[in-house]
Amino acid sequence: MNLALIGCGAIARLHAQRLLADPRARIVDLCDLDLAATRQLRDELTLDARVFSDLPGMLGSCVLDAVVICTPTLLHFDQVLTCRQRGLHVLCEKPLADTRERIVQLIELSRACGPVLSVSYQRRYDAIYRTMRREVQSGRWGPVQSVTTHSAERWQQTIAGTWRDDPQVNPGGFLGDAGSHKIDMLFFVTGLAPVEVFAHSQRRGSRVEIVTTVSGLLTRVSHQPGTAPTQPPHKPDAPAKEIAARPSLARQACVVGEKCGLTDGVALSMNFIGNAQHWREDFHVHCADADLVIREGAMWIARNNLFEKFEDLEPASSPDIAFLDVITKGAPNEAPPDCALPVFDFTQAVLESARTRKIVQLNP
Repeated sequence: MNLALIGCGAIARLHAQRLLADPRARIVDLCDLDLAATRQLRDELTLDARVFSDLPGMLGSCVLDAVVICTPTLLHFDQVLTCRQRGLHVLCEKPLADTRERIVQLIELSRACGPVLSVSYQRRYDAIYRTMRREVQSGRWGPVQSVTTHSAERWQQTIAGTWRDDPQVNPGGFLGDAGSHKIDMLFFVTGLAPVEVFAHSQRRGSRVEIVTTVSGLLTRVSHQPGTAPTQPPHKPDAPAKEIAARPSLARQACVVGEKCGLTDGVALSMNFIGNAQHWREDFHVHCADADLVIREGAMWIARNNLFEKFEDLEPASSPDIAFLDVITKGAPNEAPPDCALPVFDFTQAVLESARTRKIVQLNP
């Protein structure tokens, strides 16, 4: 299968390494406005690939089967559309697009017969998160009572002068960039939907949000947010008009202290610390009969004050290998464009709450 990488920064290198390890994939083209970056990536990985500085030039000069898009968010929508119009399968880095309307449009297009479109939410293929999802949604540990997450990274120290420090290109800063993976896991693991959020955010001298704290409530819904439909996602399963008519999660704001939303539900607390001095990711789901915890790259279970490592793990994969499996084996698309919409809506609700200092209610 002939593939091209569009965008040749650090994340493209990771995608390339995964693809090179799979005999089904052959990277034949690299495209980036910075030709030096494409040549550096080609030379580092000893790729027999051509380099391009413009997408139309690349698409018009070679027979491709699929592309991996690793460019800044503002470019995603047009690049996805252009590639799909050429009949190419697309794996796109998160966020899928920069507006709700554009995400909805890509969902609509993917539900018509056509090429595969997947979003590179990598934790959907991580063994510990897949295992936590299985255990939480099995019901064996009782209903979920609360969810807490903590994400810390030395991120602000690396973004000066890059697109990540531009609020027009990277809205939400650390929350919208690295934090989107954790928001996706909130829905993927628990199957719950947000009801309301209250947030506080600080830029700490940068142009974008660096530290964001969120508290809120979750509720149970009949359809899990951000999941793939039961049939392959490129076949119709909902009328386009129905998707477009669905309201944004962020519905309205109310003053703190005013009676707003549910008085019960599943408590949510999320911290995003983008100026830490180390990388740390904790994800806790507190069920009635056990606490399920992801910490330091492992899954743990706590019962009756006994904290033990959980060993019965699901198999791991990666966005790239899963993408190839969808194309070559007809495997389910585990990260369809549908999963991008609840993440976008939740992020916008958090940013709105931080801006207005009000509780923002959401449509579960």
